[in-house]
Amino acid sequence: MSAVRSSPPIWKKFLFTFVVLFFLLAASESFVRVKRGRLFDFQDVRQPLPRVQPESRYVRHDPLLGYAPMPGFRGTCFGDKTVTITPDAVRSNGAAPPAGGAQILAVGDSFTFGGQVHDHETWPAQLEKITGRPVLNGGVSGYGWDQTVLRAEQLVPRHRPAQLIASLITTDVQRAELSRRNSSYKPYFDIEDGTLRLKNVPVPPPPENTRKPPNLFKTILGHSHLADEILDKHFKNWWSLDVTGVQEHRQGKQVARLLVDRLAKLCKQHECQLLILIQSRRSGGDLRLVAPMIERARSLDVPVINLIPTIQQLIRQDPQIKTRFFDGHMTAEGNEWVARQLAEKLNVEG
Repeated sequence: MSAVRSSPPIWKKFLFTFVVLFFLLAASESFVRVKRGRLFDFQDVRQPLPRVQPESRYVRHDPLLGYAPMPGFRGTCFGDKTVTITPDAVRSNGAAPPAGGAQILAVGDSFTFGGQVHDHETWPAQLEKITGRPVLNGGVSGYGWDQTVLRAEQLVPRHRPAQLIASLITTDVQRAELSRRNSSYKPYFDIEDGTLRLKNVPVPPPPENTRKPPNLFKTILGHSHLADEILDKHFKNWWSLDVTGVQEHRQGKQVARLLVDRLAKLCKQHECQLLILIQSRRSGGDLRLVAPMIERARSLDVPVINLIPTIQQLIRQDPQIKTRFFDGHMTAEGNEWVARQLAEKLNVEG
């Protein structure tokens, strides 16, 4: 009679399963890192550097916008990056503006302001260098699309630009649903009888002691490129959406669409050409958020430059582009690429 084999202890089964899963996950993590060209990158890929908070040194409270650049500020932000705010409350391009030429005004969020780069490395600064035309950088870190439009309404009458470039990333549409983001209050638009109504103005100053503890689970997973690849694709709003605070409604797409009308009216009144620029984050962006505003802009014959499909195609062809062009925000090289796309579309490339 043959001896009956005894089953291995349960702990050995668990250990074997654990080892197999560990190596499968490690292999998958390595594969994604190699594909992205970031094998030895151990930063938080979801949020590599701390966000620029409204209480940053270069901004001050603004009763209409929530916060705005502080005129005359000069210092270092984003670690060691030079940030200079002119007396006109726009970011310096790092050199004296060119003499003559039709002026361009850029408004938008941190991708326009130039998060994580020096004054001369922002795309407005590089557009000025390429075109030889003065470019005002009216971008402000953290702005929603609603704040960007309100900022344009402040700056266009003051500076009378020949062209207005209104820039956004797709999540700026969701920021327009908020009356408070991170630790500061902001204005927002509601829709009443099909018309935009500005709310929460004057905007209260930021409250004290509002910092929330980080989400430990997401902080840990944020260092995994495999987790980022899966969660950004299937749970984007939970994983990569950077809006926190008080949400007033879920009509961001409708508000964004109506704000295009507001911008078009502004530019018609002040005789400037309007162009809408949609920029890409490292992970791209949810184009469904901006589809209604793109449709409305085209119906009004407002040019729209959507860089998301173009840059994502470049990344598919060369994964190193993701590292070269992005470091949380856009790198100096990425901003130069944006500037050249704009110069080509504006037919003013030198």
